[in-house]
Amino acid sequence: MLADRAPAEVLNTRLRGYQAADWVQALHGDRTALRAEVESIRRYEPAASMIDVERMRALLESMPDPGSPAWGDQAVEADYRYAMLRSISAASHMRAVAGSNA
Repeated sequence: MLADRAPAEVLNTRLRGYQAADWVQALHGDRTALRAEVESIRRYEPAASMIDVERMRALLESMPDPGSPAWGDQAVEADYRYAMLRSISAASHMRAVAGSNA
């Protein structure tokens, strides 16, 4: 369908695109919800014993602006995309499975 419009390198690539490329904007849009989740983690002892809640709080307070070049730093991406978001996701799942309202 695109053979006459796109180069062969594009048409024949096996690479995938970057998933959730707008994650930084989504993160900023949900700061209030993220703060609430971190507070819930703090109250739910099984999760709080495994997750560094103070680090999560510090990351939320020091989050670079969405257009900041800091987001190009792999360490910053690791802090937010992997450490923070995955920790919050895991703790939220733990609370849901346990039926906790913490």
